Amino acid sequence: MKLKKVLLGVLLLISSTAGFAYTNSGYFMHYLPYKMYMNPALQPNNDFGTFVELPISTIYASAGSNTNAFTFSNMFQMGSSGQMLPFYNANFTNKEAFYNKLKDRNIVTQEASVSIFGFGFRVSQPGYLTVNLSVRELVNASIPKDAFNLFMFGMSDINATSTYSLSGLSASAHVYLDLSGGYSHQINKKVKVGARLHTLVSVADASVDISNLNLTLSAQEWKVEGQAQADYNFPGLVNVDDNGNITGYAMDFNSLSVENYCPSLGYTVDFGVEYKPIEDLSLSLSFADLGILYSPKNYHLAGTYDFSFSGTEIALSQDRNVAFMDTLTNKLKNSGSFSTSSNKVVQMMNAKLYAAAEYSFVKNMMSVGVLSKTVFNTEFIDQEITLAYTIRPCRFVELMASYSFFSGGFSTLGAGINICVPGVNLYVVTDYLPLYYSAESIPSRSQAINVQAGIVLTFGGRWNETKAERKAARAAEKSISPDSSLAE
Repeated sequence: MKLKKVLLGVLLLISSTAGFAYTNSGYFMHYLPYKMYMNPALQPNNDFGTFVELPISTIYASAGSNTNAFTFSNMFQMGSSGQMLPFYNANFTNKEAFYNKLKDRNIVTQEASVSIFGFGFRVSQPGYLTVNLSVRELVNASIPKDAFNLFMFGMSDINATSTYSLSGLSASAHVYLDLSGGYSHQINKKVKVGARLHTLVSVADASVDISNLNLTLSAQEWKVEGQAQADYNFPGLVNVDDNGNITGYAMDFNSLSVENYCPSLGYTVDFGVEYKPIEDLSLSLSFADLGILYSPKNYHLAGTYDFSFSGTEIALSQDRNVAFMDTLTNKLKNSGSFSTSSNKVVQMMNAKLYAAAEYSFVKNMMSVGVLSKTVFNTEFIDQEITLAYTIRPCRFVELMASYSFFSGGFSTLGAGINICVPGVNLYVVTDYLPLYYSAESIPSRSQAINVQAGIVLTFGGRWNETKAERKAARAAEKSISPDSSLAE
């Protein structure tokens, strides 16, 4: 069952719930150090000089799609007897409405991250250095509309011949460690620049791509034609002989072996700049995750299919389980042409572009901002704009409300709270807080969801200053000419 086991391994990776990015709304929370991971030119304000992330104290998770068909209210409905019916159920009455909301390519994305440790500290007055180690994961899947046509409606006329194209069905998943170091330098009172270098080591990665697959169905036979390929690098999944040839697949996850595992390595870099034409206005731009993931020994499985399936005997085993799927899988394997190889693969990372503007007023107690985020996936480009309003009633609390276009769908609002008492920075931020819920308290209209939360220890800075020292520092800042260098 070579193909079956490989596909199982890919599906296990795709179903993973761990992954990585940052909330857009957190960009405008001044007391959070994490804005520096989105734009390495940014620095924390002077309320603290050093921060330390506790192990596994910071998490991020998100999921979303490019179509509102994948919302709870569109995918489920209440049945006559009170049970919840999914869109593929025979008694689901809104199939046509659900199908019409689908796009030609329906993309599902999922990211998450867990910070293992991190810290940052000021290097003299103009510079700030940060270090972070995280576990990151990225998953993307693209499903053609015709796949839902087959799955939901099947053969509408048993006496006719129906043709379906599953070309373009693809998925990829990557789990890896990310060790990064960044430095921000304030050139003068108006300009800051920064850069961050990431070193990536894969834990597991896999991708599946069905470049061409057509199904022709009739009452007499099913005809399958097409090509598919899979690339994977997962410890313990592949058994390899001394010559590098694949001899089998081991799916016993209780005894995974890393003897033949060669992890992928990657290097990415972030660049950023912040410009303040006037004291209360900040303009910033950054490029993140510019780089590659290199697999020195990536395993490749390619298959070509061209066969007809006219039915099979359904044999019952002793435990009364129907072996239909095993029979169909054998038919698929024996009727196709497969090749396996180990080769070197270079993959581009999902680069991101951030462009933001923020204006502060009432002595920086309030601010309004706009952020444009563009993700350059190898399969698609995703664009989102976030508007944010932040209030800082005192130096211990920061509150934020936002709205994200293109993913919000007028059914979500962003929100964030940061409690920053001396020594501790506790926060929760989301871009998509659902506004509508089903009777089961499930978000019913949300097309995307994410959350970032954590605890950060803070030291030094203005927490250690007396009132007189803070007053003197503010007076000194006002005496500096806007065009003068900090070094001067």
